Amino acid sequence: MEPLLGESNATLSVESVRAKVVAEACKRYAGRGVRTDVEAAANRAVDELLSEGVRVTAFIPVLALRKVREELGERTTRSVPA
Repeated sequence: MEPLLGESNATLSVESVRAKVVAEACKRYAGRGVRTDVEAAANRAVDELLSEGVRVTAFIPVLALRKVREELGERTTRSVPA
């Protein structure tokens, strides 16, 4: 697996972090929903982390992907009939 952040992760801009998270989420979770839903979940996760004051952008992709996985997992669980 190639590194999520590339070579220099200490100087990533918010836009590049967001683009990396969206791309990775779409690749990992393509089978769990419509692409626009996956993109929206990724954008929400990045926004939440930024609003929480995460200062080290190197951690945002990993934390955001965890949030995306949790959100999409909850949707999948809720949509399965009992």
